[in-house]
Amino acid sequence: MKPATTLKELLKPPFLLKDHYIYDSGKEYMAQISLTSFGWTKKLREELQQFVVQALNEKWERDFGKPLR
Repeated sequence: MKPATTLKELLKPPFLLKDHYIYDSGKEYMAQISLTSFGWTKKLREELQQFVVQALNEKWERDFGKPLR
């Protein structure tokens, strides 16, 4: 039986936000962040989306010890 693939093997940080989609540095689409149903302003939605991407990058650095900057 083949061992399970891990996120560390699949993803290539740093993660990027472009047009409400999160990508890894290999330009692989990972997720879409859609917040339109909350009635928030565009600026607030963009700030939260950027926060999520920064959090992913910081967690990756913390867990795997590889600086992304």
